[in-house]
Order: sequence, then structure tokens, then C-alpha cells
Amino acid sequence: MVNQKNGASALGVRVKNLYNDYVYFWRWALWKLFENPEASGPGIITFITAASYLRGPGFVGMRRKMREAFDEL
Repeated sequence: MVNQKNGASALGVRVKNLYNDYVYFWRWALWKLFENPEASGPGIITFITAASYLRGPGFVGMRRKMREAFDEL
């Protein structure tokens, strides 16, 4: 959704959160365990990160992907 007056995205305030380094690490870990053709079974992912992705409105897609992939979170 784009604001017609200034062309800014209505989600722009939240989208900036996706550029945090821990988001890239989570995405890599999801790929490594579930999408990588060389993945060889179950695994454990553990990071010490900010917890904003657990409730933040900018991380809806990330949480959905995690729910689809993980047994526990």
C-alpha cells in the first residue's frame, strides 16, 4: 500500500526491521535445514537475538514460515 501524497509505503516503518542482521541469519538457517538440497535430516537452530520478530508486526511472513517449518519454536 503506497501513500498517494508522498509515495511512501504504509509498511515502510515496519519493513526497515527486516534489514536487521539476525533476520538474514534466520533466513539462512531456514534454508540450510529445510530448503537446501543437501540437508540430511532434523537439526537444531539456536541464536541469541532480539525477540522483536516474535511479536513485531513487520515479521508476519517470517513467523508464518517458522510455524510451517519448525516442530517447536
